[in-house]
Amino acid sequence: MKEYIEIALNDLVMRGYENKRSRNECLVMFHGFTGNKMETSRMFLSIDQMLEKEDISSLRFDWFGHGESDLDFSSIDVDILLSQGRKILEYAKKRYQKVYLLGFSMGGALAINLLELEPDKLILISPAINMHEISSKTYELGKKLSNGLVDLRGFYLSKNFCDSLKKLEYKNNISRYKQPVLVIHGNKDLAVPIELSRGLVQSVEDCKFVEIDGADHGYSTYEFTNTINESIKHFL
Repeated sequence: MKEYIEIALNDLVMRGYENKRSRNECLVMFHGFTGNKMETSRMFLSIDQMLEKEDISSLRFDWFGHGESDLDFSSIDVDILLSQGRKILEYAKKRYQKVYLLGFSMGGALAINLLELEPDKLILISPAINMHEISSKTYELGKKLSNGLVDLRGFYLSKNFCDSLKKLEYKNNISRYKQPVLVIHGNKDLAVPIELSRGLVQSVEDCKFVEIDGADHGYSTYEFTNTINESIKHFL
């Protein structure tokens, strides 16, 4: 049963959906940079519909500064997002016997930095382990407003947020993770080159790598979305 839920973190509120089903398993989904709990082309909604057929529960929230959750985008940094991700995973672990973690793009970068919470399986879709480079280039090339922010398609991007992404660490974190990993990446991704994932998986002990021929960063066709869903279904 799909339920709108709110979880407080200090004086802030995160907002999202929990879809509780019969099996005592849950997939937590972390969305990407400037995305939301549905994701581009309704990717997360499509994944959730696939999970419904498998009786696997799901949790998906808007990051702070995104969607319906608190804060303006200009006020967030990586520490706030990691605190939020930790709170969501702790919530899931209290309610389900098995918790799987999926991260898309920036959500994948954050997921890799929360593996100390030991999700039972990890799914990375185009993990943006170049988030610092992406955001910094966007900030540098963007038109600065009088307050020092950059207007990024209606989001106010701060230099503080870009700089905070330097704290994220990838290869050491994922190399210590001993549970199964699924990495999905399109070979026409211009935002996060597939070579980054190819290098990342060399540090992973138990990994299945799915390369989707012709897919861009947003997986903008039904065929690409279907390949993602089928890959996740077989992995879980």
